[in-house]
Formats: sequence, C-alpha cells, structure tokens
Amino acid sequence: MELENKVIELSNAILESEDYKKYLSAKNEIEENQDLLARVNEYRKKNFFIQNSDSMNKIEEIRKLVGEYYDVLSNKLVKDYLEAELVLCRCIQNINNIMMEKLDFDVSFIG
Repeated sequence: MELENKVIELSNAILESEDYKKYLSAKNEIEENQDLLARVNEYRKKNFFIQNSDSMNKIEEIRKLVGEYYDVLSNKLVKDYLEAELVLCRCIQNINNIMMEKLDFDVSFIG
C-alpha cells in the first residue's frame, strides 16, 4: 500500500508540473480541430513505427515522412503540441531511467 501511495504522489506531482500543464493545454487546443488532429495522429503513428522498426534507413524514412506532413508540421498548434509531448515523454523517460538505475533490475539483454 505504501508503494501505491508513492506512485499516486508521483503521478500527482507530474499532473501539477509545468510540463504536463503545457502538454494538456496544447492537446486541448489541437483537439478543437479534429481534421488537424487526425493528420497529426497519422504522422505520430507513422513516426512511431519508423522509430521502432529495424530499418537501416530510418533517417531517410523520417525525412520522407516530414516532407509528406510538412504542411501539418509547420502549423504552430502542431509544433507546440509535439514539442510539449516530447518534453513530457522525456520527463517520464527520465523518471524511468532514475528508477532503473536505483533498482537491481537486469535489462542488459535489450542492448
């Protein structure tokens, strides 16, 4: 139970952070334009699959993707949203990295 309480505290700290508030604000703004949101989500999905693929041409695939979605990516709402999302993701990754450093949890098989 104590561990669950700490997780709730951490979640609440994230919810109260400026990074999360900026993300939520940008998310709410972009959700007001459903067509734009659909295009952004198409881009995000394709980007996710490229990033997580075994392809040897990731850089070229990403260049192509950016070119395909240039009109969307040049929109200020989209830029703000994707930037806020990236900052929040990095924050969560950092939390995970700190936990993994502190725990004796073997993930050496990954890399």
